[in-house]
Amino acid sequence: MKAIILAAGQGTRLYPYTKDLPKCMVKLAGKSLIDWQMRSLKAEGVTDITVVGGYHSDKITPTYTRMILNPRFSNTNMVETLFCAKEIMTSDEDLLICYGDLVYEPKIIHAMRYCKGDICISADQEWQKLWSMRMDDPLSDAETFKMDDEYHMIELGKKPKSYDEVQAQYMGLIKVSAEKMADFIDAYEKMDRSAMYDGKDFDNMFMTSFLQHLIDTRWTIKACLIQGGWFEIDTCQDLETYQNLVASNAEILTIKEKISPVEAWLKDIQKTLPHPQEETEFATEVFLKKIEITQAPQTEIIQILDRLCKKAEVVKILYTHYTKGLEKAISMTPIKPQYYEFLIGIYLHLADILGDPKFLNCALKMKDQHSLPITPLLSEQAIHLAKNWTSIK
Repeated sequence: MKAIILAAGQGTRLYPYTKDLPKCMVKLAGKSLIDWQMRSLKAEGVTDITVVGGYHSDKITPTYTRMILNPRFSNTNMVETLFCAKEIMTSDEDLLICYGDLVYEPKIIHAMRYCKGDICISADQEWQKLWSMRMDDPLSDAETFKMDDEYHMIELGKKPKSYDEVQAQYMGLIKVSAEKMADFIDAYEKMDRSAMYDGKDFDNMFMTSFLQHLIDTRWTIKACLIQGGWFEIDTCQDLETYQNLVASNAEILTIKEKISPVEAWLKDIQKTLPHPQEETEFATEVFLKKIEITQAPQTEIIQILDRLCKKAEVVKILYTHYTKGLEKAISMTPIKPQYYEFLIGIYLHLADILGDPKFLNCALKMKDQHSLPITPLLSEQAIHLAKNWTSIK
């Protein structure tokens, strides 16, 4: 999956912060909005990132794959900005479209990656909590969001009459499947440029108006529902409100950043396992179903991972990833040394992330109990820990 960040707007409601900066470069808790986005995208393995700039585009500094300009940024809206990047909308990879004024956790990108549909849009079911922090009357700023029983969109972006018309709130993240990319471009190019869309001309229509047009022309758009973990910086008041929120969660955000290398490193270990057909995919659930942990107690492993989840809420994805199917392991053959190595690798990483000796102790106990050799991969982790820890109890 590749990504486009729409960052051409002038951000007039964030003035004076945007006097000499594009909106995406306004800082929140010491990092620019686009830097927060880059971190979350890269934590989920999204590295092909295109930024579509306009206003003060020369000030956009974080590392990205390419920059494309909307030369008419002062006279057009977000949809026109998006299709300035038409050249990278290819049918070989899904495309994630991101508004430039968002901050979100990696788990939201994870959910969008695995949402199945021609087009998926992220939506927050707990939006009222966020809106209540920003204003006294959340409904006054909300937009309609209506789905059918299969979470397919019926309507969005209109003025709601009641909370019943707001089943969730659209967030500003859209995923277009690779298979529908050509049709997506074609749908845009065939729109009537003389028509008005929710009171706006073609060049200035809202993204929600474009999505509603697709819905009205029989496109299937699926809602990817999440519960919190994001916010939008639209006004100076938003920025001031969220500065305090992010500052109070600085430790959690730091832990999240440490987690991102775990998946890649465990993939390296997985390649050493005696199942070549699985090397191209990190199939943890398959791996767990093929073994029954007969010598290392299942309850101990589950309890350790459970404590991890309670100690650091930010690793729920990691917790789910490595516990799913553990109790349902079905093979009756003893576990092979390579699998113990895999589990030891997990423990070493958890020890590194959380700085908690019990995970290292568990890894060492498993190694001693089964007389396992330490491979170069595990040695590297052990050396790293030894250099960074002054004492282990």
